[in-house]
Amino acid sequence: MKTLQQFILESTNRIGKEIGGSTYVHVNYVKNHPRIPIDQLDSATEILRQKHPDHKYNIVRYGYTGKDKGSFSFINSPDFDTSPEPISGDAIRVNTNGETKVTKQKIDPQIYHHKHEWVGDDYTGFDVNASKTRSKKYNEIIDKLKETNPNIRSRMGTRSVWDKEVLPHLKENNSLDVKTPSIEQIAKKHNVPVQEILNALKDGIDIEHEHSTNKNIAKKIALDHLHERPDYYKKLKKYVE
Repeated sequence: MKTLQQFILESTNRIGKEIGGSTYVHVNYVKNHPRIPIDQLDSATEILRQKHPDHKYNIVRYGYTGKDKGSFSFINSPDFDTSPEPISGDAIRVNTNGETKVTKQKIDPQIYHHKHEWVGDDYTGFDVNASKTRSKKYNEIIDKLKETNPNIRSRMGTRSVWDKEVLPHLKENNSLDVKTPSIEQIAKKHNVPVQEILNALKDGIDIEHEHSTNKNIAKKIALDHLHERPDYYKKLKKYVE
């Protein structure tokens, strides 16, 4: 098994995540990626600017094979810098013929693992080395989970599966050095009253308690979600209804 230091060293020069025939990379590094053709990127970016001038994005996906070959997707990951496993938000794909397709953020969004691979070591939005350490640690726990849940790696790409089947084990093992935000910190971040977060937290604990019998773990998971967006459980309830 690789040591933590080996894992970090091997990740040092790797920028860009390869997923299913596509390369995902943070916008700050997209023009430095050897696989991405800059002239096609510039053309797609111009089409995006003309057709969807208000779209904000921080992730670029380039399809280099298969049905998406040559297309670019411009993805907004709203919590990329703040969440250990950020979500895939609204995205706009620009096809090779210039047509665009808008995909809205799902209620149960896809999440991105190993986000340090999408940026360089000089990135300042989050602690890159801490992200590498986190990936190494939770990989070890997930390998153990595979003994009773063999398909977990292929299923943990959505927020619901991650929260229900992986995150409680990480919290119980206390393996991740990620401090759960306080109610006051969440309220301050989103500029909302503390009471609003308290009310949302009550709903969140009830919902997350279905995923974990430990109330403290359910509370931590709920706080993490509210830190991402204070209306998380309101939107979740609406979706379920």
